[in-house]
Amino acid sequence: MIRINPITLPVHHAPADLKRKVCALLRIPETELLSCSIVRRSVDARKKPEIFFTYMVDAEVRNEQKVLKKCRDRRAEKAPEQIAACRKLLAQHEIFIANVFWGMKNYQSAWSRYQHVVKTYPDVKEEAEFARNRAEAAYLKYRQDDAQSVRERQQGS
Repeated sequence: MIRINPITLPVHHAPADLKRKVCALLRIPETELLSCSIVRRSVDARKKPEIFFTYMVDAEVRNEQKVLKKCRDRRAEKAPEQIAACRKLLAQHEIFIANVFWGMKNYQSAWSRYQHVVKTYPDVKEEAEFARNRAEAAYLKYRQDDAQSVRERQQGS
């Protein structure tokens, strides 16, 4: 999947114009483009009366590595490493937030955040494993606290 941003087209453009523009930017024939999905569309009205749509698009192509090399963008070569580093930082941030909830003894929220890390960032092995272990512990503490509050309500204390 290749994310392309920005793609600017006039407001009154044909739907096929977006595909043609994506193919032109990627320097590929339209037959090589497997799918093209709009992630975001915004209106650019800075140069009135000329109004444009600005798109962010995810494009799926046949031979992604070959297309990236053809585009000759040095940043594209580093993209997988940078994406991995960003995902690791995002996972660490989520774990930080979960740890804050843990420190506040809000185990249900901590458990939810740890579960989110496990489900969303399985490719970040260390963080996912840490979150999996902490999620189990947070769930147990949450259930213990819940059971304790039920007992207190039933016993009237």
